[in-house]
Amino acid sequence: MKLLKKILVATDSRLSDQCIVEAAYQLAKHNGASLTIVTVVPRLNWAAKFADEDAKSLDQSLQDEASERLMQIVDPYLGKEVEVKTKLLEGKASINLIREVIAGDYDLLIAVSKGKASRRSGTFGQTAKQLLRNCPCPLLLTPRGVLPEFKHVTACVDTSSGDSLDAELNDKVYNLASAISQQNEARMSVLQAWTMEGEAILRTRLKPKVVDGYARSTFNHQKELLTKFLAQFRADDIENDIHLIKGPAPQTIGFFTLDHHVDLVVMGTVARSGLTGMLLGNTAEKILERIEWLSKF
Repeated sequence: MKLLKKILVATDSRLSDQCIVEAAYQLAKHNGASLTIVTVVPRLNWAAKFADEDAKSLDQSLQDEASERLMQIVDPYLGKEVEVKTKLLEGKASINLIREVIAGDYDLLIAVSKGKASRRSGTFGQTAKQLLRNCPCPLLLTPRGVLPEFKHVTACVDTSSGDSLDAELNDKVYNLASAISQQNEARMSVLQAWTMEGEAILRTRLKPKVVDGYARSTFNHQKELLTKFLAQFRADDIENDIHLIKGPAPQTIGFFTLDHHVDLVVMGTVARSGLTGMLLGNTAEKILERIEWLSKF
């Protein structure tokens, strides 16, 4: 299934290794999609402009240099099977990339998980964090300077809520994970973490046998919902890679990723708006932090 029609890739033109462009090109080629490659030039702060009488000239010089490097990056891909465009953006990277996604109605944004100049420790830079929180389209983050090689792709879903927006998000997660795994001839697994609400309190009030019975009922209900969800995709070929694991999502997904050597985790960040959406976003960040923390060991 070809899900993508327009792909946006954000690259840092200062980097000598542009593996992210090659990965984006191959994905666009596989889906018959167009590819727009952008680089973001930061604006000079007010102090620099105040000190430099010819600030406009300096701004233009920086843009010209970035534009020249960008053209060098895309030159090997011009005139081939994929329609390739370029664009130069100016200002704060996360804000301008999100604006471009909205203006261009892109299906996917590809960016590095951490830029060359990032001062943040860990796997994800500040721009990546902001994109995860606010990007209105699917986002693929890849390590800098490494051509992504996906051998195991995991789709993380939650079929327990019964909410239509959650259902739509689950569909997108599954379809995107399936498309990427097929393109890379990779193993695909589906993971859902589940918990029994109020279990800790119940275990202080009721006999263990009674609570265990409630837990089994909860598990069976969750399994029924997950099975019903997967039936629409005819997921028989991955029936041995469907996992319904008890535990909080951050820990469950984090340890599953480590134990099963997962190369790519496909999940939703915010499904709803308002306070509920903020809580879901917070859960997604905790999952990323757990994966990031575990990857250090």
